[in-house]
Order: sequence, then structure tokens, then C-alpha cells
Amino acid sequence: MAVFLFLATVGIALFSMPIGKKLGYSTNLSIAIGLNCFLGFPYNYVITNEVVGALGKTEEERRYLDSILMPKMIIGSVVAVSVVSAIVTGVVVKFL
Repeated sequence: MAVFLFLATVGIALFSMPIGKKLGYSTNLSIAIGLNCFLGFPYNYVITNEVVGALGKTEEERRYLDSILMPKMIIGSVVAVSVVSAIVTGVVVKFL
């Protein structure tokens, strides 16, 4: 299980870089959005809030970071969960 988790992490990181580059994101932000696929809604929201709180020195910096990070992280996670759910449903429905 640990090997599969590691391979999935590396695969997501490698896959996120060229897509992020096409969208104009930095490599680090692209990987962060991609790895957000592992998380569900409440977790990615909490982690993003913690990052914003830790990095932002002033309230203005926190609002700026929140406006940049939060929409990307939430939308990335919701899209990933929706796509994976549709794929898994397509596979499982054949067994019914």
C-alpha cells in the first residue's frame, strides 16, 4: 500500500507540472494543487487556512494568499473527486 501511495504521489507531482505550466502556475503551486487530489473538502480547506495563517505576516498578506490559494485548492479537489467518482462508478456499474 505504501508503494502505491508513493507512486501515486510521484505520478501526480510529475503530471501536475506540465499542466500547471500550461495554465501559467509555478511548479510548486501546480504540485500543491495536484496533491490536493488526495484530500477531501474539509481537509484541504483546513490545511490551506493553516498555510495562509503561517505564511501571512499581516492581515493584508493573509487575505491576499487566501484569495490566491483557496479557490485553486477547493476547485482542484472538487474536480478531482468528481472525476474519480465518475470513473469508479463506470467501473463498478459493470459488476451490477
